Order: sequence, then structure tokens, then C-alpha cells
Amino acid sequence: MTDNIQQLTINFRLRGTQDIFVVTVVYARCNALERLELWENLETMAGQNYPWLIGGDFNTTVDETEKLGGLPVTQSETHNFIQCVNSCALTELRYMGSTYTWWNGRIKEDCIFKRLDRVFDFKKMVEKSWKIQGDFIYTSQNISDKAVNVFREQFRETQEVTAYSMLQFIPKIITREHNLEMERVPTKDEIKHVVFRLNGDSASRHDGYSGFSFRVVGISWEMMSGIW
Repeated sequence: MTDNIQQLTINFRLRGTQDIFVVTVVYARCNALERLELWENLETMAGQNYPWLIGGDFNTTVDETEKLGGLPVTQSETHNFIQCVNSCALTELRYMGSTYTWWNGRIKEDCIFKRLDRVFDFKKMVEKSWKIQGDFIYTSQNISDKAVNVFREQFRETQEVTAYSMLQFIPKIITREHNLEMERVPTKDEIKHVVFRLNGDSASRHDGYSGFSFRVVGISWEMMSGIW
């Protein structure tokens, strides 16, 4: 597993086999310079030979069709992201739904919509056909459909697990003290610390307040303390 501030990557092994596939979940920073680190990390991981699925909020668009409102999209905004996608040989998966996945929480002339969220797979993942339950699949869309079906069936699984003896081989990493700490109600100072570390450039909440609003011009800490 690889974990940093902009992406979480986990290696999975198909049950009963030695086949490994990799899933990367992305939440890119708002700052273009900070996103350069993410693009470099993805390009490094593209050298692996395992099937790879990458998805999340990349915090940038590909072209002007993916933004409505606000300033025009420039090539400098999209260049590094497009270069990363091409360098990693990524293929974007089709999806159903709205053209835009992000809204700045404002209305009228201040309203901005963007498509920031997307899912890619590694081209080598498509070139190397998969065999699932006896069926060979080759195309990107077929792989995505099969993946959805596999996870859907796992959640529908009705067989009862009876091999409880295997639990003795699982190390007890979480102690009782850890559980009590996780159940503890946070103090006001702890909440204040988290609120004032919110990213001021992130998307607004449904009520229109962003992290910047809470930290600088929104609601004073005394007012929040009165609510909480």
C-alpha cells in the first residue's frame, strides 16, 4: 500500500490465485504546482506490469468542454495532466451521469461547473486479456462491467463463514485503548484545530461555506462553539 496526501494505492490479490491488480484513489491538490508531485508519482507507478485502475478527483479538466462559467480554460492548466495521462498510457472509462462533477456552490454569474472526477485504467490492463469465471474479456468497457459485477456479487454473497479458526492468524493490532480513543468525543480545541486546517481552496459545502469561509471571513469560532 502507498499512501500520501494526494493518492492512496492498494495492491489486491484475487482470491485463490497469484493474480494481482492495483487500485489508486486520487484526491489532487488545488494548486497546480502541488499536483506536479502527483503526476510524477503516477508516471512512476505506470512502470508496473499489473492491471491498474485509477480514479478520483484530479482537480483539473482536459479541455474547455469540461468547464462552464468562470475564466476560460488555458493550455497551461491542462498540459501537465494530459501529458501524465499519455505518459502513463491511461484509458478513460465511460460513465453515465452529469457532464460536470463539481460545483463551486454559487449561483448566477458566479456559478462554475467543472468535470474534475474520472476513472482510468492502464492500457496494458486491456491489452492483457482477463479471464473471469471462464470468460475471456478484452475491451476496457467489458473489464469495467465485469469488475462491477464481481463486487456486486460479493456483497450479495449468502454463504455463511464458518472457518473462524483462521482468526487466530490475524494479528491484534488495534488495542482496547485504541478503540476507546476512536469512540471518544473530540474536544472543542480539537475541532477548532481541524476546522482551521481546512483547505481554503477546496469546494464549498452544500450551504455555500468553504474552508476559507470558516477560517477567515465565515463564522467566528465563538459562534461555532455556541452551536456545538
